[in-house]
Amino acid sequence: MASHGGLGQREERVGLARANDEAGGAKIDTNGFAVGLNVPLTEDALSTGGGLTKLGAGTLTLGGGANTYTGATSVEEGILSITDADSLSDTAALSIALGAVLDLNFAGIDTVTGLYLDGVSQATGTWGATGSGATNIDDTYFTGSGLIEVLLAALIPGDANNDGLVNDVDSKTLAGNWGMTGASWADGDFDGDGLVDLLVPDMRYGCLYRNTGDGNFEEKSAEAGLAAVLGQYTSWSGNFFDFDNDGMLDIFIVNGDAHHLEPEEDILFRGVGGGRFADVSSSSGAALETKGMGRGSAVGDIDNDGDLDLLVLNLNGPARLLRNDGGNRGNWLMVRTVGTKSNRDGIGARVRLTTGGVTQVRDIRSSSGYLSQSDPRAHFGLGSARTVDRVEIRWPSGRVSTIENVKVDQVLTITEPDVAAK
Repeated sequence: MASHGGLGQREERVGLARANDEAGGAKIDTNGFAVGLNVPLTEDALSTGGGLTKLGAGTLTLGGGANTYTGATSVEEGILSITDADSLSDTAALSIALGAVLDLNFAGIDTVTGLYLDGVSQATGTWGATGSGATNIDDTYFTGSGLIEVLLAALIPGDANNDGLVNDVDSKTLAGNWGMTGASWADGDFDGDGLVDLLVPDMRYGCLYRNTGDGNFEEKSAEAGLAAVLGQYTSWSGNFFDFDNDGMLDIFIVNGDAHHLEPEEDILFRGVGGGRFADVSSSSGAALETKGMGRGSAVGDIDNDGDLDLLVLNLNGPARLLRNDGGNRGNWLMVRTVGTKSNRDGIGARVRLTTGGVTQVRDIRSSSGYLSQSDPRAHFGLGSARTVDRVEIRWPSGRVSTIENVKVDQVLTITEPDVAAK
């Protein structure tokens, strides 16, 4: 390793990489190569507030606990892979530039003070605290596709009770695909496996993230039949809902150009099974052939007839209320939650409904789509089923409500129990 002095800094060659070790931290240019670093850049190991900046194409891997950077870690280009928690301080901020990748594969960081993703950057790998909680990220700022990468892992706790509720996994995986400037997201179990998946409308092909159950999400928009349709639109808001009460989730997407303000039609996808969807917009009424500057969307049963209606919010235009006529040919159940120890409306509760051996999952939420709020009641399409075998609610307090042999075609109000289930 050759050393060159100059103006209070030291320049060293690390394998095929070039490193500048300054008072404020280290700058490493991998120059298109894959470089592993398991020894300190300097004897003081930059332990007094120094940061790390990864420059150039290629991959830089830090491991062995050799380098503790207490300042900001920045990935300007290429891939920075960190395989040991001791290589990064608990208080280090992380910044990932356009096109760059930060790969963290360790447990042991309890708090990260900032995570800044710019454009189509990625944060990948498994990481989290050594204790009983996921890594806590404070002061977080996102642009571009950064939102979904963090949303999938750092901001969602893990699954303590193997019940689909994520609240205790020590490490999660951050992964992204082609998400671009997504304005909103929706959650729902689109493939019927009992795990909550994510939908992110965006300015490209849309992202449909399937929950694999092991802390990872797989992007499925092409396989599911969404990408080929959405690629021609600028999408803002999306909703999972069952518009025809057949027991399979459908998707509604609101579109509208972002730059030249050209109106676009909205899209209705019907779930056809096997995790796939079909575009049924053209056969679902003239309202879905009307173009607008769509932005927000909400779903709810405005006339309490058992099927879900749609509300579309338009830029520079009136809102449109689309009533669902005929969706209630199949049976249904709506569940209204009333919290006691938890919040009044039961926001954050998870409702599981089982009939005929099939279980559906809904979360009680306070918001939906882009700048919108849907009907807070959990709606379930039941097809031809005449009885619901079991309804279970896990409340934010940890309490559990269970009701069996429930009649269909009704709004069922369930109040949180006074004592926790044993």
